[in-house]
Amino acid sequence: MFRSWLSYRTLLTGDEMAARPVTCGVPQGSVLDPALWNVSYDGLLDMQVPPGVHLMGFADDSAIIGVARTGPLLEHVLNPTLAPIDAWTLLRGLQHAHHKSEAVLLTNRRAFVVGGHEIKIENLT
Repeated sequence: MFRSWLSYRTLLTGDEMAARPVTCGVPQGSVLDPALWNVSYDGLLDMQVPPGVHLMGFADDSAIIGVARTGPLLEHVLNPTLAPIDAWTLLRGLQHAHHKSEAVLLTNRRAFVVGGHEIKIENLT
C-alpha cells in the first residue's frame, strides 16, 4: 500500500496537475506524512550515540545536539556520531541536504581559538 502511495504522486504547480514519481525525500502534504516520517526516521532517532549527544526530530527535520564544556570536547562527542548517521540514511536510499545543514553554537564566549587564530563571534544578541 505504501509503495503505491509513494509512486506517481500528484503535484500541483500553479494551475496544472501533473503526475511525478517521488525520487527522494519524505513525502509531504497529506495527513499520513507525520506518521510516515515517524516510521521512516524512528531508527535514526533511536541510534546509540555517545554521552552528551542527543538526536531529535521535529516536523520533517532532524537535529544532532551536542553538549560539551569546550570546542574540542564537542568535536570529540559529535564527530563519531556523524558517520553512522550518514551510513544509516544512505542505506535507506535517503540523502542529507548538506547545503541546508547548519551548525548553531550556544555559548557565552565571545571568541574561539582555532589553529592558533582567534575567531570572534559577531552579532551577538
